[in-house]
Amino acid sequence: MARTRRNSRTLLWPQWTAVALGVLLALLGTADLLATGLDAPTGQPDAHVLGLRTNPLQGLLHVVTGVAAVLAAPWLRTERTASTLLSIVYLAAAAAGTSGLEQPGTNFLNANAGVVVLHFAVGVGFFAIAQSCTWCRQCGHTP
Repeated sequence: MARTRRNSRTLLWPQWTAVALGVLLALLGTADLLATGLDAPTGQPDAHVLGLRTNPLQGLLHVVTGVAAVLAAPWLRTERTASTLLSIVYLAAAAAGTSGLEQPGTNFLNANAGVVVLHFAVGVGFFAIAQSCTWCRQCGHTP
């Protein structure tokens, strides 16, 4: 059976997943920035977006990482690397948020439990995307 050649502009499912997650993060970050402005980036404003406490630093984190995920998506190898780095960033943010819940003075992300769960889920999601990109390359499913 002959293999059909894919169109070089076709994205594989891990790349589409990264685009979707990146767009969602960029939209959440934009909403964060609209809710808080850029006053006191690591402050503790009483701003909430979708029930999640936020501050400008979190908004910038979401916008920058969302745009990075979308920009890396056209190239499978680049998306794997970007998703690996983004998983580290979000798992570190979840850890920082968890420590901030324990010691109130160290909560520079202004995180509540919902934010910690969101950052952990996004970190695991980006890790799964990175692993899926590796699997696609190993199985020969490259565009």
